[in-house]
Amino acid sequence: MSDRKFEFDLYRLNIVDNEDEYKGRPVKNNTQIAAVLKQMTDSKYDMEAHNTKSTISWSFRQFDQFISSEGQIVYRVILARSVKEQEGDTVTDDGLESTRSAISPPLAISVAMLFYEERHLVAVEHNSTITGGQAWLRVFRKMSDKSAQSMGLDSYFVLSPVPEKNSLLETLRSFSTLFRLHTKIRLPNPELTRYTKELYGQLKSSAIREYRQDMRNRQEGLNTQEGSLAHSSVALAESGYNDGDLILIGIRTEGKVEKVVVGKTAARGRISLTKEQMRTLTPNDAFLQGLHPVDEIIRAINHIHPVDGNANV
Repeated sequence: MSDRKFEFDLYRLNIVDNEDEYKGRPVKNNTQIAAVLKQMTDSKYDMEAHNTKSTISWSFRQFDQFISSEGQIVYRVILARSVKEQEGDTVTDDGLESTRSAISPPLAISVAMLFYEERHLVAVEHNSTITGGQAWLRVFRKMSDKSAQSMGLDSYFVLSPVPEKNSLLETLRSFSTLFRLHTKIRLPNPELTRYTKELYGQLKSSAIREYRQDMRNRQEGLNTQEGSLAHSSVALAESGYNDGDLILIGIRTEGKVEKVVVGKTAARGRISLTKEQMRTLTPNDAFLQGLHPVDEIIRAINHIHPVDGNANV
């Protein structure tokens, strides 16, 4: 058994309305979220991707529900990436020949995804082969969309990286004058902080679920004080309620104008249990090595991204 410790990257589960197919039946609660995640593990939602070198199959499997010692719920699904066909050189009697070979059964690499229901935070096992690019995020979005539609729901899920605590706000504070801030934020659910409650109220009262912002002031610079629109927007992005990059342009050092692009790197966490233990964990396993495994993953998540003025919405 491998003794490598379980490392994970932290993401926020965002619920997005499907505007192209919207019929007024969005995902609204945790019961529906769990149902869509479970539906995604059906093999009929597997996806294939083709390129000049290989054919890749993406699959979700093994939906399980775990309960912590304090009654908090964590769902686990396994995301697998299988190579079904691969192009490469094969040896012939006369030399080498480029061929495309089918692999049966296809070889798979997988990662565990742990969904902390109460906070909509997701611990995704770190494996650069899968999570090093953006393909797996697009797959998660598309497969959640198909699964939700099969259940008569018009929402899909997006995973957004949750950066290290205060990293984006510290970047904002590093500007003596901020001329421009560009980002796309989403209505926060289920968490608010003291920095984001006012902006949440404005979005909620205006029935806005997504808000693309491009704030500019080339003369005096933007107001970046606590409670300002710029500050609240960066705080939302730091909590994972954003889509894409956070772009800041302004003066940082020696009067020079700089452009900084942040927000794509997820915070990294680690627990004492091994990768193999987290993979083979069953809902009946209350303790491993004297530890409650679900309690430990929740503690690790809360350590990376502490609850700060949290309010259910």
